[in-house]
Amino acid sequence: MDTGREIRHDARQGKYMTGIIRCHRFVPVTLFIRREHAFTGHYYIKTTTMTSNFNKYIRDAEQFVKEVATELGIPEDIGKADRIFRAVVHTLRNRLTPPESLQLIAQFPMLIKAIYVDGWRISDEARRLRRLGDFIEAVREQGGAGTHDDFVTDLEVEKAIRAVFRVLKNHVSAGEISDILATFPKEFRPLLAEA
Repeated sequence: MDTGREIRHDARQGKYMTGIIRCHRFVPVTLFIRREHAFTGHYYIKTTTMTSNFNKYIRDAEQFVKEVATELGIPEDIGKADRIFRAVVHTLRNRLTPPESLQLIAQFPMLIKAIYVDGWRISDEARRLRRLGDFIEAVREQGGAGTHDDFVTDLEVEKAIRAVFRVLKNHVSAGEISDILATFPKEFRPLLAEA
């Protein structure tokens, strides 16, 4: 289909052309905009092509996870950093209410948002974690078998939590970090604040 081509449609036929056409490499996205002609009453479709740069999203996400790996002291092990990041942010996500989570991820790179919401079962109530030990155990549960070797001791889990929060502080506004810290019990705040 040609870019910018107008396709006229008679409204009485009730047929609309809507959708997205993707090309293999450059991912141009063709949008169909349905409009009514001012004088004839006929509908026509105006197409517009935009190029989405998914490579930028990938680079941003890789950079984010590399920052986590650097904070953990394992800059060469991106896979481990990704597993740890997922476990910590999924535990954080389950601890926050949906509006708080949405405010937080609004400041994340696109694919990091996808990691955050992966497997999310939204409920109005945030999971109650009263003690630091509960949060540490929740991080272990979120990591599952994949992080069994990553989280041998509670100190390793605390180190992971600090590393992820340090990276979050680099990407999220201070006001939003303060809002998140305010939702945690006082026992948690030193761990997160010193990150």
